[in-house]
Amino acid sequence: MGRYVTTNPRWRWVLKNSSVPVDDLQRSFGRFGARDYQRGRDTGDFLEMDATIAQSFCFGGRMCVFVMSLRLKDPERAIDQAVELSLRALGVPGEKAAHISTQPFLLFSFHRTISRQDL
Repeated sequence: MGRYVTTNPRWRWVLKNSSVPVDDLQRSFGRFGARDYQRGRDTGDFLEMDATIAQSFCFGGRMCVFVMSLRLKDPERAIDQAVELSLRALGVPGEKAAHISTQPFLLFSFHRTISRQDL
């Protein structure tokens, strides 16, 4: 998603010029984050922690990296590292987090649940 957001002209504009508070952006993505966090907990990939705090931590960090990456020559590297750090913070082992963070987003279908075999 980070690569899409930072390469899509509309999202780039929102990141650079919008005065939309981060809290509002987070609420707009909230149901997806809650769903994905619960899936990670159900599969044992994520640590048991307060879901609101975990989602806020990951979302805020990624948003800052997205904005910062717009000024970099290699924004994909920054996005990959942010995803890896978020996954590690949630409890995903290092090698697995590094592998997932470099996979194309379109590898996963929006219309089905991701299973352990996908990772």
